[in-house]
Amino acid sequence: MVGTKEKTIMSLNKIMHIADKSQSKILFYFLLYSFGYIFAHLILTSIFSFFHFLLSHDLGTINNWLSLNGWEVLGFAKILSAIVTIKIVSFNKYNVTPLWDGFKQLKSWPSRKIIIVSFFILSVFYALIHQFGGGVQDSIYMDNLAMSSILGSILFFGVDILILGFLMNFFQSQLPQRFELAFHLMILTLIVTVLDFVLLYLAKLNISVIDQFMPWIKLSTYTTSFFLFFMVLKILKSEIYLSELIHSVLFLSIFVLCSKVVLPYLDKYILFLVVHFIFLYFLLLQRNMMDILVYLVIIVSILSSFFGIDLVWDNNYSMFAYNKNIPALGVIGIWIIALTYYRKSKF
Repeated sequence: MVGTKEKTIMSLNKIMHIADKSQSKILFYFLLYSFGYIFAHLILTSIFSFFHFLLSHDLGTINNWLSLNGWEVLGFAKILSAIVTIKIVSFNKYNVTPLWDGFKQLKSWPSRKIIIVSFFILSVFYALIHQFGGGVQDSIYMDNLAMSSILGSILFFGVDILILGFLMNFFQSQLPQRFELAFHLMILTLIVTVLDFVLLYLAKLNISVIDQFMPWIKLSTYTTSFFLFFMVLKILKSEIYLSELIHSVLFLSIFVLCSKVVLPYLDKYILFLVVHFIFLYFLLLQRNMMDILVYLVIIVSILSSFFGIDLVWDNNYSMFAYNKNIPALGVIGIWIIALTYYRKSKF
Protein backbone atom coordinates (compact mmCIF):
# COMPACT_ATOMS: atom_id res chain seq x y z
CA MET A 1 0.00 0.00 0.00
CA VAL A 2 1.21 3.42 -0.89
CA GLY A 3 1.00 5.77 2.06
CA THR A 4 -0.86 9.06 2.08
CA LYS A 5 2.40 11.02 1.97
CA GLU A 6 3.66 9.06 -1.03
CA LYS A 7 0.33 9.57 -2.84
CA THR A 8 0.51 13.30 -2.20
CA ILE A 9 4.07 13.48 -3.55
CA MET A 10 3.07 11.48 -6.63
CA SER A 11 0.08 13.77 -7.24
CA LEU A 12 2.24 16.88 -6.92
CA ASN A 13 4.81 15.46 -9.32
CA LYS A 14 2.07 14.65 -11.82
CA ILE A 15 0.65 18.17 -11.53
CA MET A 16 4.12 19.66 -12.02
CA HIS A 17 4.71 17.51 -15.10
CA ILE A 18 1.36 18.49 -16.66
CA ALA A 19 1.84 22.17 -15.78
CA ASP A 20 5.37 22.26 -17.19
CA LYS A 21 4.28 20.53 -20.39
CA SER A 22 1.33 22.88 -20.85
CA GLN A 23 3.41 25.97 -20.08
CA SER A 24 6.15 24.85 -22.46
CA LYS A 25 3.64 24.52 -25.29
CA ILE A 26 2.24 27.97 -24.52
CA LEU A 27 5.76 29.40 -24.46
CA PHE A 28 6.65 27.75 -27.78
CA TYR A 29 3.58 29.04 -29.63
CA PHE A 30 3.88 32.52 -28.08
CA LEU A 31 7.47 32.60 -29.32
CA LEU A 32 6.25 31.43 -32.73
CA TYR A 33 3.66 34.22 -32.78
CA SER A 34 6.29 36.81 -31.77
CA PHE A 35 8.74 35.72 -34.48
CA GLY A 36 5.87 35.69 -36.96
CA TYR A 37 5.02 39.25 -35.94
CA ILE A 38 8.61 40.39 -36.59
CA PHE A 39 8.62 38.61 -39.97
CA ALA A 40 5.21 40.04 -40.93
CA HIS A 41 6.32 43.56 -40.01
CA LEU A 42 9.46 43.17 -42.12
CA ILE A 43 7.48 41.86 -45.10
CA LEU A 44 4.85 44.61 -44.88
CA THR A 45 7.50 47.32 -44.58
CA SER A 46 9.32 45.89 -47.61
CA ILE A 47 6.13 45.69 -49.68
CA PHE A 48 5.10 49.27 -48.91
CA SER A 49 8.62 50.52 -49.63
CA PHE A 50 8.66 48.61 -52.93
CA PHE A 51 5.45 50.25 -54.14
CA HIS A 52 6.79 53.66 -53.15
CA PHE A 53 9.91 52.98 -55.22
CA LEU A 54 7.67 52.07 -58.17
CA LEU A 55 6.11 55.52 -57.80
CA SER A 56 9.61 57.06 -57.88
CA HIS A 57 9.40 58.36 -54.32
CA ASP A 58 12.66 59.25 -52.61
CA LEU A 59 13.86 57.69 -49.34
CA GLY A 60 12.72 60.70 -47.31
CA THR A 61 9.15 60.36 -48.57
CA ILE A 62 9.16 56.61 -47.87
CA ASN A 63 10.49 57.11 -44.34
CA ASN A 64 7.89 59.79 -43.62
CA TRP A 65 5.07 57.55 -44.88
CA LEU A 66 6.25 54.57 -42.83
CA SER A 67 6.58 56.81 -39.77
CA LEU A 68 3.13 58.39 -40.08
CA ASN A 69 1.55 54.98 -40.73
CA GLY A 70 3.70 53.13 -38.21
CA TRP A 71 0.83 52.18 -35.91
CA GLU A 72 -1.22 50.77 -38.80
CA VAL A 73 1.69 48.63 -40.00
CA LEU A 74 2.40 47.37 -36.46
CA GLY A 75 -1.24 46.52 -35.80
CA PHE A 76 -1.73 44.75 -39.12
CA ALA A 77 1.47 42.72 -38.59
CA LYS A 78 0.32 41.59 -35.14
CA ILE A 79 -3.17 40.67 -36.35
CA LEU A 80 -1.73 38.74 -39.30
CA SER A 81 0.70 36.82 -37.07
CA ALA A 82 -2.07 36.12 -34.54
CA ILE A 83 -4.37 34.67 -37.21
CA VAL A 84 -1.61 32.42 -38.57
CA THR A 85 -0.66 31.25 -35.06
CA ILE A 86 -4.27 30.43 -34.18
CA LYS A 87 -4.64 28.48 -37.43
CA ILE A 88 -1.45 26.52 -36.74
CA VAL A 89 -2.45 25.71 -33.15
CA SER A 90 -5.98 24.74 -34.19
CA PHE A 91 -4.83 22.62 -37.15
CA ASN A 92 -6.79 19.34 -37.25
CA LYS A 93 -8.62 20.32 -34.07
CA TYR A 94 -12.37 20.20 -34.50
CA ASN A 95 -13.16 21.59 -31.07
CA VAL A 96 -12.12 25.24 -31.33
CA THR A 97 -14.45 26.54 -28.63
CA PRO A 98 -11.50 27.45 -26.33
CA LEU A 99 -10.84 30.38 -28.66
CA TRP A 100 -14.04 32.02 -27.46
CA ASP A 101 -13.99 30.90 -23.83
CA GLY A 102 -12.06 33.96 -22.74
CA PHE A 103 -14.73 36.29 -24.15
CA LYS A 104 -17.58 34.94 -22.08
CA GLN A 105 -17.01 37.50 -19.34
CA LEU A 106 -17.30 40.36 -21.84
CA LYS A 107 -21.03 40.22 -21.17
CA SER A 108 -20.42 41.46 -17.63
CA TRP A 109 -19.60 45.00 -16.58
CA PRO A 110 -16.06 45.95 -15.63
CA SER A 111 -15.25 45.84 -11.95
CA ARG A 112 -15.25 49.01 -9.89
CA LYS A 113 -11.65 48.26 -8.98
CA ILE A 114 -10.34 48.72 -12.52
CA ILE A 115 -12.17 52.06 -12.86
CA ILE A 116 -10.60 53.33 -9.63
CA VAL A 117 -7.18 51.99 -10.63
CA SER A 118 -7.45 53.70 -14.03
CA PHE A 119 -8.22 57.13 -12.59
CA PHE A 120 -5.55 56.66 -9.94
CA ILE A 121 -2.84 55.87 -12.50
CA LEU A 122 -3.81 58.72 -14.82
CA SER A 123 -4.10 61.36 -12.09
CA VAL A 124 -0.90 60.37 -10.25
CA PHE A 125 1.00 60.07 -13.52
CA TYR A 126 -0.13 63.57 -14.52
CA ALA A 127 1.06 64.89 -11.16
CA LEU A 128 4.34 63.00 -11.59
CA ILE A 129 5.21 64.59 -14.93
CA HIS A 130 4.25 68.00 -13.56
CA GLN A 131 6.55 67.56 -10.57
CA PHE A 132 9.49 65.67 -12.09
CA GLY A 133 9.00 65.76 -15.86
CA GLY A 134 9.59 69.48 -16.21
CA GLY A 135 5.88 70.17 -16.54
CA VAL A 136 3.70 69.61 -19.60
CA GLN A 137 3.48 71.76 -22.66
CA ASP A 138 1.10 71.86 -25.56
CA SER A 139 2.24 69.74 -28.49
CA ILE A 140 1.22 69.32 -32.12
CA TYR A 141 -2.08 67.48 -31.78
CA MET A 142 -3.86 65.96 -34.79
CA ASP A 143 -7.12 64.08 -34.50
CA ASN A 144 -6.29 61.49 -37.16
CA LEU A 145 -2.89 60.70 -35.62
CA ALA A 146 -4.43 60.56 -32.14
CA MET A 147 -6.93 57.95 -33.34
CA SER A 148 -4.11 55.92 -34.90
CA SER A 149 -2.20 56.10 -31.62
CA ILE A 150 -5.25 55.00 -29.62
CA LEU A 151 -6.16 52.03 -31.81
CA GLY A 152 -2.53 51.09 -32.46
CA SER A 153 -1.54 51.04 -28.79
CA ILE A 154 -4.62 48.98 -27.90
CA LEU A 155 -3.76 46.43 -30.59
CA PHE A 156 -0.06 46.43 -29.70
CA PHE A 157 -0.70 45.14 -26.18
CA GLY A 158 -4.13 43.60 -26.68
CA VAL A 159 -3.24 41.13 -29.42
CA ASP A 160 -0.39 39.64 -27.37
CA ILE A 161 -2.63 39.23 -24.32
CA LEU A 162 -5.34 37.76 -26.54
CA ILE A 163 -2.89 35.20 -27.94
CA LEU A 164 -1.70 34.26 -24.45
CA GLY A 165 -5.31 33.87 -23.31
CA PHE A 166 -6.14 31.74 -26.33
CA LEU A 167 -3.11 29.50 -25.73
CA MET A 168 -3.94 29.12 -22.03
CA ASN A 169 -7.50 28.12 -22.88
CA PHE A 170 -6.50 25.86 -25.76
CA PHE A 171 -3.91 23.90 -23.79
CA GLN A 172 -6.09 24.04 -20.67
CA SER A 173 -3.38 25.64 -18.61
CA GLN A 174 -4.11 25.41 -14.90
CA LEU A 175 -2.44 28.67 -13.93
CA PRO A 176 -4.08 29.86 -10.72
CA GLN A 177 -5.15 33.44 -10.14
CA ARG A 178 -1.84 34.36 -8.55
CA PHE A 179 -1.28 37.93 -7.42
CA GLU A 180 2.25 36.90 -6.41
CA LEU A 181 3.27 36.29 -10.04
CA ALA A 182 2.54 39.87 -11.07
CA PHE A 183 3.93 41.29 -7.82
CA HIS A 184 7.23 39.40 -8.15
CA LEU A 185 7.51 40.48 -11.79
CA MET A 186 7.18 44.07 -10.55
CA ILE A 187 9.87 43.43 -7.93
CA LEU A 188 12.17 42.05 -10.63
CA THR A 189 11.53 45.19 -12.67
CA LEU A 190 12.38 47.30 -9.62
CA ILE A 191 15.63 45.36 -9.11
CA VAL A 192 16.66 45.89 -12.74
CA THR A 193 15.83 49.60 -12.53
CA VAL A 194 17.88 50.11 -9.36
CA LEU A 195 20.80 48.19 -10.88
CA ASP A 196 20.60 50.39 -13.97
CA PHE A 197 20.89 53.50 -11.78
CA VAL A 198 23.90 52.08 -9.92
CA LEU A 199 25.69 50.98 -13.10
CA LEU A 200 24.95 54.31 -14.77
CA TYR A 201 26.47 56.10 -11.78
CA LEU A 202 29.58 53.90 -12.00
CA ALA A 203 29.89 54.64 -15.72
CA LYS A 204 29.81 58.40 -15.03
CA LEU A 205 32.81 58.11 -12.70
CA ASN A 206 35.05 57.71 -15.78
CA ILE A 207 37.29 55.13 -14.11
CA SER A 208 39.22 53.34 -16.83
CA VAL A 209 39.13 49.92 -15.14
CA ILE A 210 35.35 50.11 -14.66
CA ASP A 211 34.79 51.33 -18.22
CA GLN A 212 36.93 48.53 -19.60
CA PHE A 213 35.05 45.77 -17.79
CA MET A 214 31.57 47.40 -17.74
CA PRO A 215 29.91 44.75 -19.99
CA TRP A 216 31.16 41.98 -17.68
CA ILE A 217 30.17 43.97 -14.60
CA LYS A 218 26.64 44.35 -15.98
CA LEU A 219 26.36 40.68 -16.88
CA SER A 220 27.65 39.45 -13.52
CA THR A 221 25.53 41.96 -11.57
CA TYR A 222 22.27 41.04 -13.29
CA THR A 223 23.02 37.31 -13.21
CA THR A 224 23.89 37.34 -9.51
CA SER A 225 20.84 39.44 -8.61
CA PHE A 226 18.44 37.19 -10.53
CA PHE A 227 20.06 34.07 -9.09
CA LEU A 228 19.69 35.34 -5.51
CA PHE A 229 16.11 36.45 -6.18
CA PHE A 230 15.07 33.04 -7.49
CA MET A 231 16.98 31.21 -4.76
CA VAL A 232 15.05 33.14 -2.10
CA LEU A 233 11.78 32.31 -3.85
CA LYS A 234 12.80 28.67 -4.10
CA ILE A 235 13.13 28.59 -0.32
CA LEU A 236 9.88 30.46 0.32
CA LYS A 237 7.73 29.07 -2.50
CA SER A 238 7.02 25.70 -4.11
CA GLU A 239 8.71 24.40 -7.25
CA ILE A 240 5.39 24.68 -9.07
CA TYR A 241 5.23 28.40 -8.32
CA LEU A 242 8.87 28.89 -9.33
CA SER A 243 8.17 27.21 -12.67
CA GLU A 244 5.15 29.48 -13.19
CA LEU A 245 7.24 32.56 -12.41
CA ILE A 246 10.05 31.53 -14.77
CA HIS A 247 7.57 31.03 -17.61
CA SER A 248 5.97 34.39 -16.81
CA VAL A 249 9.39 36.07 -16.96
CA LEU A 250 9.98 34.40 -20.33
CA PHE A 251 6.62 35.66 -21.66
CA LEU A 252 7.55 39.19 -20.58
CA SER A 253 11.07 38.89 -22.01
CA ILE A 254 9.81 37.67 -25.39
CA PHE A 255 7.31 40.53 -25.58
CA VAL A 256 9.90 43.20 -24.71
CA LEU A 257 12.71 41.81 -26.89
CA CYS A 258 10.51 41.38 -29.96
CA SER A 259 9.11 44.89 -29.47
CA LYS A 260 12.68 46.16 -29.30
CA VAL A 261 13.56 44.38 -32.56
CA VAL A 262 10.65 46.00 -34.40
CA LEU A 263 11.09 49.39 -32.69
CA PRO A 264 14.85 49.64 -32.05
CA TYR A 265 14.59 53.20 -30.65
CA LEU A 266 12.25 52.03 -27.89
CA ASP A 267 14.65 52.31 -24.93
CA LYS A 268 12.86 55.33 -23.46
CA TYR A 269 9.58 53.44 -23.06
CA ILE A 270 10.69 49.89 -22.23
CA LEU A 271 9.62 50.44 -18.61
CA PHE A 272 6.06 51.18 -19.76
CA LEU A 273 6.11 48.07 -21.94
CA VAL A 274 6.98 46.08 -18.83
CA VAL A 275 4.43 47.56 -16.39
CA HIS A 276 1.61 47.44 -18.95
CA PHE A 277 2.33 43.82 -19.82
CA ILE A 278 2.59 42.76 -16.17
CA PHE A 279 -0.73 44.38 -15.23
CA LEU A 280 -2.50 42.96 -18.29
CA TYR A 281 -0.98 39.53 -17.61
CA PHE A 282 -2.28 39.71 -14.04
CA LEU A 283 -5.78 40.58 -15.30
CA LEU A 284 -5.53 37.67 -17.73
CA LEU A 285 -4.77 35.30 -14.85
CA GLN A 286 -7.91 36.65 -13.17
CA ARG A 287 -9.83 35.62 -16.33
CA ASN A 288 -11.42 39.08 -16.36
CA MET A 289 -11.52 40.07 -20.02
CA MET A 290 -13.68 43.15 -19.43
CA ASP A 291 -11.13 44.65 -17.04
CA ILE A 292 -8.43 43.98 -19.64
CA LEU A 293 -10.45 45.92 -22.19
CA VAL A 294 -10.96 48.82 -19.77
CA TYR A 295 -7.24 48.93 -18.96
CA LEU A 296 -6.37 49.03 -22.66
CA VAL A 297 -8.93 51.69 -23.53
CA ILE A 298 -8.49 54.00 -20.54
CA ILE A 299 -4.87 53.62 -19.45
CA VAL A 300 -2.81 52.37 -22.40
CA SER A 301 -4.50 54.44 -25.10
CA ILE A 302 -4.72 57.68 -23.09
CA LEU A 303 -1.10 57.49 -21.95
CA SER A 304 -0.11 56.93 -25.57
CA SER A 305 -2.19 59.54 -27.39
CA PHE A 306 -2.54 62.26 -24.73
CA PHE A 307 0.48 61.93 -22.42
CA GLY A 308 3.13 61.17 -25.03
CA ILE A 309 3.95 57.57 -24.03
CA ASP A 310 3.77 56.73 -27.72
CA LEU A 311 5.94 53.84 -28.86
CA VAL A 312 6.03 55.02 -32.48
CA TRP A 313 5.95 58.83 -32.42
CA ASP A 314 7.27 59.57 -28.93
CA ASN A 315 5.46 62.74 -27.74
CA ASN A 316 5.68 64.53 -31.10
CA TYR A 317 1.94 64.40 -31.81
CA SER A 318 0.43 63.89 -28.35
CA MET A 319 -1.75 66.48 -26.65
CA PHE A 320 0.83 67.00 -23.89
CA ALA A 321 4.61 66.77 -23.97
CA TYR A 322 7.13 66.93 -21.15
CA ASN A 323 10.66 68.22 -21.00
CA LYS A 324 12.53 65.60 -18.99
CA ASN A 325 12.64 61.86 -18.49
CA ILE A 326 10.00 60.53 -16.11
CA PRO A 327 11.51 58.97 -12.94
CA ALA A 328 11.48 55.20 -13.35
CA LEU A 329 11.08 54.47 -9.64
CA GLY A 330 8.00 56.69 -9.53
CA VAL A 331 6.43 54.82 -12.44
CA ILE A 332 7.09 51.43 -10.85
CA GLY A 333 5.71 52.72 -7.54
CA ILE A 334 2.46 53.84 -9.20
CA TRP A 335 1.87 50.45 -10.80
CA ILE A 336 2.80 48.48 -7.67
CA ILE A 337 0.27 50.51 -5.64
CA ALA A 338 -2.37 50.04 -8.35
CA LEU A 339 -1.70 46.31 -8.55
CA THR A 340 -1.84 45.90 -4.78
CA TYR A 341 -5.07 47.89 -4.52
CA TYR A 342 -6.70 45.82 -7.27
CA ARG A 343 -5.77 42.61 -5.47
CA LYS A 344 -6.71 43.69 -1.95
CA SER A 345 -9.83 45.75 -2.66
CA LYS A 346 -13.18 44.18 -1.80
CA PHE A 347 -15.12 46.14 -4.44
